[in-house]
Amino acid sequence: MKNNIVYFVVLVLVVSICSCNKNGGNSNDKEEKKDTLYNDNIQSTFFDAPFGSSKKDVIEKFEEHGFIVNKYTSTDALVHFQPSTGSRFTFGNMPWEMLDASFINDKFYHIRFMNASDDKASAIQTYEKVLSNLSAKYKMTNEEPSDTTCYRVSVGYSKQKRIVLVACYRYETISHTIMQGISLEYQDGSFANEVSDEL
Repeated sequence: MKNNIVYFVVLVLVVSICSCNKNGGNSNDKEEKKDTLYNDNIQSTFFDAPFGSSKKDVIEKFEEHGFIVNKYTSTDALVHFQPSTGSRFTFGNMPWEMLDASFINDKFYHIRFMNASDDKASAIQTYEKVLSNLSAKYKMTNEEPSDTTCYRVSVGYSKQKRIVLVACYRYETISHTIMQGISLEYQDGSFANEVSDEL
C-alpha cells in the first residue's frame, strides 16, 4: 500500500511542479533572469553518482550508500529507493523518507528527496527550513504557483542548465487521504532536454 502511495505521490508531484513552473525557460525574460543568477556550483553528484551516469551505475553507487531499489514501484525511467535500515535517511543534514532517481536514455538527470505530512502547517515549516538551508548556498527564486495544489515553490538556476528546487504541495493518496508533500529536487537540463526513444 505504501509503495502505491509513493508511486502516486511521484506522479502528482511531477504534474504539480510542471504546473507551478510551466513557463520556466520558455520566455526570453525567464532566460535573462536565469543568466543573472550564476549558481555555478549547484550540486550534480549524489552518493558518488554524477548526473549522466547509467542507471546500473547509479543503483550500484546508491546501494553502496545503504539504499535498495523498490522493484515494485520502479520503472525504466524512474527508480524508487528506500533505505536498507529504518524508514528515514539524511541528506543535507535533514531527514527524508523517499528517494527517487530519474533517467532519460539510461542517463541519470534528476533526483528527488521527499517527505510527507498530514499537517499543512508543519509541511510549510519543513519547506521553509529546507529553503533556508538552500538559500545559504544558492540564489533561490520564489516562483508563483499557478496550481492550487502547490503551496510554495522556489528554484535555483544555473547557466549550466542545472536547477535545484524545493516545493510544498498537497496530494491525494490512493486511499483518498489528503497529504502534504515536501520535495527537494536537483536536475540537469542538458540530459533532460534530450529526446527519449521511449513511447
